[in-house]
Amino acid sequence: MLARTPSPPTLPAPTATHTSAGEIVPFPYVPTEILRDIVDFAAASSPRSAANLTLTASHVRAWVLPMMYHSVVLSTSPSVSKFLAALTSAHLAPSSRLHLRRPLQDLVRNLAILALGPIDSIACIIERCRYVQNRACGFSLSGYKQRTAPLGSDADADAAARSRLAACEQHFLGLACRDGFHPALIAPSTTHLQLQLVPQSAHLLTGLSTHVPALTHLAVSLSASTPPSTLPQLLPELARVLREHETLQVLMVQVAGFGHVKLTDALEEWQAGPAQDDRVVVCAAPISLVRQWGETSAFKIGGLWRRAEGVVRERQEKRRREADEREKRVRPTVRFTAIARPELGRRKASSSRVRRLRSRSRSRTGERVSAQVQVLPL
Repeated sequence: MLARTPSPPTLPAPTATHTSAGEIVPFPYVPTEILRDIVDFAAASSPRSAANLTLTASHVRAWVLPMMYHSVVLSTSPSVSKFLAALTSAHLAPSSRLHLRRPLQDLVRNLAILALGPIDSIACIIERCRYVQNRACGFSLSGYKQRTAPLGSDADADAAARSRLAACEQHFLGLACRDGFHPALIAPSTTHLQLQLVPQSAHLLTGLSTHVPALTHLAVSLSASTPPSTLPQLLPELARVLREHETLQVLMVQVAGFGHVKLTDALEEWQAGPAQDDRVVVCAAPISLVRQWGETSAFKIGGLWRRAEGVVRERQEKRRREADEREKRVRPTVRFTAIARPELGRRKASSSRVRRLRSRSRSRTGERVSAQVQVLPL
């Protein structure tokens, strides 16, 4: 039989390392940067893993929660109610280690509310999430306006809604534009705006230059089922936006869905016509604009317009090169030829002659002095 290895009578108790705040560090000899990378990788793998990590330690919870609430998509009414309950729940005491230093609503940066209601809950969520930078709205803006100020005048309702729809980048999709809305609902500080329109709702573009003066990027999304014969209702409004908006850098016209060849050709023909403008970019878009928003929201502000910005830059550089070539052809060519100065040669010759004359005069002076010395009597 194999003899059993005797075990020590008592094992040393593991010593736990604590931070200055009294928190226990589970891995005291591992650098914090490596632990942070491991936690971030695990939290990004799935929402369930991220939720489980929040229950491991207080400092891990503080790391994971900003990742969980950075981008929020509410596509159904139950998700709207549950998210509002998470924002309003205050079951943790301030002295608890799980108590957050910042509220959950302050962690949200990208917010997509695609559910149709309830409007009251949607209004509360928008009012609480004040630091949203990229917002997508798929609910009825007219109903939202009535909810924010139902008893006041139109001006009061617009002012109240505008204060809660403030974001650098906003996307109005689906029902948001179908029922119509006034441009005053958009905050003046908005710089990037996407509107899903039909030619019959082109009047929504009127007044953008007045109510959204800081707008630099505009995207107009059309359905592939839009007949090209209805474009005359939309194209004049687009031309007016280009003419009145001096700060506008990119106007992207998207055609979403399959079978968009005829509509895309008609738009490209208008873009290359007499009213040609390098800022207009016509492109195709996926069927789901919501999925497109989810893919582009991972980038910084303006991710939807990245490719369009590249097209506009190429056009502008091409026009600069063509202008430079035309200017070179028109401008007379002047060639400068270096002309030798004749006085430089004479100056060199005269200097050498002076040296020869000086040497001759010195030799003659020496001969005269020697002759005089010989003639003198003793």
